[in-house]
Amino acid sequence: MTLKADLRPTRHDRVIDLVAAAGVDVSDWANFAGGAAKAAANPKYCYEWAFVDPKAGVVVLNLWHHNILEARGRVTLTTNLRKVSETIKAQRGNAMRARRAASFDNAVRNAHEGKMLVRAILNEGDRDRDDDSAIKTDVVRFRALDPLAWCVKSYDVRTGDTILVRDDLKLSTKDQFEVGPLADSPADRIAVSGFAYVRDAAVRAAVRRRANGRCEYCGEPGFLLTDGNLFLETHHIVPLSENGGDTVANVAAVCANHHREAHYGLSARAIRKRLLAVAAKAGARW
Repeated sequence: MTLKADLRPTRHDRVIDLVAAAGVDVSDWANFAGGAAKAAANPKYCYEWAFVDPKAGVVVLNLWHHNILEARGRVTLTTNLRKVSETIKAQRGNAMRARRAASFDNAVRNAHEGKMLVRAILNEGDRDRDDDSAIKTDVVRFRALDPLAWCVKSYDVRTGDTILVRDDLKLSTKDQFEVGPLADSPADRIAVSGFAYVRDAAVRAAVRRRANGRCEYCGEPGFLLTDGNLFLETHHIVPLSENGGDTVANVAAVCANHHREAHYGLSARAIRKRLLAVAAKAGARW
């Protein structure tokens, strides 16, 4: 299966949830007649093609899956929404579409000039032609947030020509051993002593690369940290306390929920069996 095929969305998540998951503040979505209960349907936001949060340093772009290209393991998209906006206006087409296209172009420019993090919502549905000005209504059948970041490879300020690149080769990852302690309310501190196992950083890094941004048990993507790193927790499938090896064959990258379940859940034994099989299968390629 190609990388592009693997990125084809198979879910239909709500835009508000995907935008929030990307790190953009969505609190203002509730400020309309429908209130918080219907915030996801706020027409001021839910039909937009781009979302910008300067404070968070994040830009979210709606992209059509069929428009992305793959070559030599790199996923790119070439577009020019400024030209689309100008074409719609010249044809006296849908003014709302022209505005959304212009907003998309402005978001790309902000991301390029401000070096902002770009997240992509990948859409699949009824859209037979690439000529935006000729399409009256787009119908999205599937929609999902790409777990990895994108970047604006190039942007021509004069023309609006844009090249977006899925930044998977540049995006680094972190696990629970590389992030600082959780921010919490002040509490009393006590001194503790004891022993801890030393984990090989190279093994953890190799396993995170192998996972390619997704939990090796459930397949769900990790989440992006505020510094742009992707977070997955590394887990010794057979614990070190049970003489499990500190090797790529015995370490998995998993989401936080399944990491805890692997230690404390009723399904812990089944999770161990599944992860050992996943690591063994991957061993043929690593």
